[in-house]
Amino acid sequence: AGSRLVYPALFPEDKREIYLEGEIYLEVASDEKRPFHVRTGQMDVRVLGTKFNVCAYKEDAASNVVLLEGKVEVNTSMRQKAVLAPDERLDLERDSFRIQKVDAADYVAWTRGLMILKSEPISRVLTRLSRYYGIPIESEEALGEMKISGKLDLRDRLEDVLGILSDVAPVSFARSNDTFIVTSEE
Repeated sequence: AGSRLVYPALFPEDKREIYLEGEIYLEVASDEKRPFHVRTGQMDVRVLGTKFNVCAYKEDAASNVVLLEGKVEVNTSMRQKAVLAPDERLDLERDSFRIQKVDAADYVAWTRGLMILKSEPISRVLTRLSRYYGIPIESEEALGEMKISGKLDLRDRLEDVLGILSDVAPVSFARSNDTFIVTSEE
């Protein structure tokens, strides 16, 4: 939900190129004669036969690329360049980026209907849930940087997932029309 992908009906003979706003997981076969590129507003990911995830929502301050297998080359809009190895994540925010070691499987768990949380701010979790389910979730500023760890099953209804959050964190939720509102209980 919330992602937009633009691609041609047929790729030209010399390249394969797609344009992304949002998040996508791809498994791309290597083809030296037709390199594969994922282009976002902030970066160009050149794929060298691999499995990877790109998250580049227009409204987010940061974008990232996580590599599961193979190799990707990332070129930023600021003409910075990096090559990622498996289990590395490149975070791009404004004009700088950093690379860190991660468990890449955690970042593509959403493709299996799971959300893995490791000391994740609840506000960010709610944004991800809202995107995944395509349902607005509002939260009060008091939630701030309250962090949570665990695993959420995204195959459950959103009400059930929010119920689990309210069981393990000092938050409560209510539904108002088509929007969920999450508030702090502290």
